[in-house]
Formats: sequence, C-alpha cells, structure tokens
Amino acid sequence: MEFKHSLIIPAFNETADLEVTVAMALAADSTLHEIIVVDDCSDDPVVERMSSFPSVKVVRTPERLGAGPAKRFGAELATGDVLIISDSHMRFPCDWLDKIDEAVDDYPNAIFCTACRNFSGKWAGCGARFSRTTTGGHPDIFLGRNWLDRGEVKTVDRCPCLLGGCYVIPKHIWSFLEGINPNLSGWGYGEQDLSLRAWISGFEVRRINGLCLPHRFQKTAPVKRVGLQKFAKWHNGFNGLVVAATVFEDGVFEDLFAPYFKQVLALEAMIRFENIIDEINLFRGTVQHTRVYSDAELHALCNYRLPTHAEQQARVESVISYRNKANKKRRQASRKIGCPDCPESSQAVEEIEQIEVV
Repeated sequence: MEFKHSLIIPAFNETADLEVTVAMALAADSTLHEIIVVDDCSDDPVVERMSSFPSVKVVRTPERLGAGPAKRFGAELATGDVLIISDSHMRFPCDWLDKIDEAVDDYPNAIFCTACRNFSGKWAGCGARFSRTTTGGHPDIFLGRNWLDRGEVKTVDRCPCLLGGCYVIPKHIWSFLEGINPNLSGWGYGEQDLSLRAWISGFEVRRINGLCLPHRFQKTAPVKRVGLQKFAKWHNGFNGLVVAATVFEDGVFEDLFAPYFKQVLALEAMIRFENIIDEINLFRGTVQHTRVYSDAELHALCNYRLPTHAEQQARVESVISYRNKANKKRRQASRKIGCPDCPESSQAVEEIEQIEVV
C-alpha cells in the first residue's frame, strides 16, 4: 500500500545539523508528502536556513515548548497518512521509507521506533525495556528505560517502549490517542506516554530492526545548547508525574506514585502540577474511556509491573543518594576552580554544602 508520509522535525537552534537532516531526507526519497520543521523559538534564523528547501514548511511555536510539545504542535498540522517524528540531528538511508511502508502495511495497528546508533558508528540499540533506572543508569522512581539490543534485522517485533530519535505513527492511531499528552512540558516521558497509552488502548509498540538511523546525541552536539539543561531541569520529573496521573487506573497514582514523587521532585514541578490538575484530569478521562486492558495486564503486554510501596521507597532513597553524590562532586569541582584564599569562594562553597535534596 502506498502512504503519504509527513516528516515532522522539531528544532531548537542546531541549524547546521537541521540542514543536513532535511537534505538527506529529501535526497534519500523524493516521495515525501511533506516536511514540517517546528522552530521552537530558536535563536538561530531557522526560516532563513531552510529557505534553500522551498518544499519544507517551517512553523514557529508561540513560546518555547520543548521537544515533546513541539512534536505535538507539528503533528497537529500534518496531512499525511503516516507521521514520522524525527529529531533534528538524524541521517536517513536510501531505503528508509520503503522499510517504514512495509512495517506499517504488515502491522497497521502499531506504532514504531527504529534502530539507532551514534555518528561514530557505536550502537545504542532499538527500542527500550521499562526499568527502574534511566538509559544513563540514573535511578528513577517511575518508568525509566534502558535500550534493547537490536533484534533480528528482518523482523519488526514487539518492544515495550519507544526509544530513539525517530518514531513512526499512523495518523489514525495518533488521532485515536489524541497525540502526545498535551499536558507534558519541556523534555521527557513523551515516549513512555505514547507507548503505555498505545498498549492499554489495544495497539502495539514495535521496532523496525532493519532500519537504522544514525543519531547525534546531545553530548556530542557541535553547538552549545544554551539554556537547555536549565529549561529541562524540572520538566522531566513533572512529566513523569503527569504520565503517572494520566495512565493508571483509579487510585493507583494517589496510592503508589504521588507520595513518592513528593519526596524527590522540585517544588516548581509540584506547583505546576497542582496549577493544571483540572486539565490533567480532563485528559485522563479521555484515556480511561478508551482503555481496553487493565494495569495488571501491562505485564503481559509490555513487561511493565506496578511497583510495591517498598520498591518505591527504595527507589526514592536511591534517587536521593545519587543526587547527594552528584552534589558532592560539584562541590569538589568548585573547590578546584575556586580561589582557596578568597572569602567569596569559601562562602559560595559553604552555601552549596547547605543545599538539601527536595
């Protein structure tokens, strides 16, 4: 079956990578129905840099949104049958759309991710398993993920969770799920949100093992992402809170997640959550109305099991311990670069040492 493909690329600065990504997508396959670049209030002149690609539509967000909301912003404007949501620092092989079409044709009720490696050729993986840690090994009280090794190249097998720089979502599934959770902010948990809601709504998550897209990871980016870490600092925890409050059955969030989030989340995240609780509950009602499977059935569907109270408290203690160690390293680094005889430097170190993990 022939599909109309909409390629959606959110971008914040990174215009050099963005130009190459768009050029390679067009060079690899000229049958793309449309490319939508979402300029997430970049400082760089994205429109000017995209002017050499007249077929590309550039839209600018009204305010800085972050990756997940920017993807939603662009996808809502797409007119294709299949949405391909890609980072702005990707590379595309010649047969990429053929492999996507085969997967969508064979599994019309699934959403997909692709295999991923970095620009130096080192494999990251293909899709993810749910874990109690993040891909970087950091402890997480809710829905961390770890990469799965790449599967058999010719297979499009089921995987618990999307992960990588490119996702393929048929428009009918995107519309049914109402896209990425509209209450997410900044970075984090968009993949977990889409994956869990797809599973409980009767869809599948699969990985296209035969399609590998090179991806530039943040730590290897050639430009400084000014303000990115500060912007993302509390959004990740906030988004975990939103997904937990949206996805699970009545009482689960209040009993198993809320008490533990409060021990580790930044105050800004908790305040923001309380301020938009009505919007969160409205979207939660939509999610629960379309539910096909129970929380208990998630273990069989995608190998996710709700934690116990003891496990949650253990993870909280692990998170706090990890953060304390990180703070200690920062204090040691500040001593090395500071002047030991300077009273201002000593005072700054003392203030850092008084910081408590909230």
